[in-house]
Amino acid sequence: MTSATTWREVWDTLVGIPLSTPHTESVVLAVAAYYIINLAVCFSLYKLSDLILPSILRMLALDFFQTMIYVTYPIGHGFLRKHHGHVGYFLFVVPLNTLTVFTFTKGNESIIGTIVKFSKGRLSMVRFLSHGAVQILAAFAARQLGIVILELGFHSGFNTHLEAFTPVCHSDLHLTLVMGFLLEFVGTAWDAWVFQQQFFKFQPLDVAFKFCNTALLVSLGCPLTGMYMNPAMASAFTLGCEDTPLPHHFLVYWVAPILGTFLSLWISQHYSLLKFGQDKGSGKKEESTSKKRKQA
Repeated sequence: MTSATTWREVWDTLVGIPLSTPHTESVVLAVAAYYIINLAVCFSLYKLSDLILPSILRMLALDFFQTMIYVTYPIGHGFLRKHHGHVGYFLFVVPLNTLTVFTFTKGNESIIGTIVKFSKGRLSMVRFLSHGAVQILAAFAARQLGIVILELGFHSGFNTHLEAFTPVCHSDLHLTLVMGFLLEFVGTAWDAWVFQQQFFKFQPLDVAFKFCNTALLVSLGCPLTGMYMNPAMASAFTLGCEDTPLPHHFLVYWVAPILGTFLSLWISQHYSLLKFGQDKGSGKKEESTSKKRKQA
């Protein structure tokens, strides 16, 4: 697939000094460029929305752009994993997602987080439905943003990577319906439970540790179901792909993660790690200050 406008053509237009090579052969540099552009676009729109939008629209916009950046990341993750394996993936995704947590501090990055807020009474039904709809739209917009960045052609392999998304996408469900359902259900339940705990007092270390857990789950489950643990992301990437029937898609990628989230909430109420600052004598728990779960 030939890109419509490569990064070299953009450079020639803006700077006027031709470059001798159309792309870099370094996977690390190419993927880093992908992440940087994604961050720059989403963060600029995120901050602009926070500054100028009225309050009734602000949180919807913040949810949109925060969801967008986390759904765009995995397109780069997949290219990185293909060339540098799970170790290369770990080395990038953990610090990248940890940095993003402390950069995008308002809103929810996943419809799973919105469901958690709604189940705890922090969102009304109207707000739950509106925020959920915005996050679903953001996931599909993120897919398009990722395709646009790939088309800039920072690496010759980006064209091949694009074939997974255009013109026909490929299903990530390589298990039976029952096994796929169980994998996404258990993976989401475990990951959501982990993100409701606090393992370290130093918050960046605590968040990074949780992302190590998420990255491990994704590495183990990606060849089997994609291990999305994020319904909107799964639909943006695989809805209607190949021979996966729509009922199977919604059972594996929507019903299973949502039920897994509710299971994690129930488990956390009954079996939760001691959080720093908790009074051991009284047994009274402080509200968890752990960060929301982010999709690796």
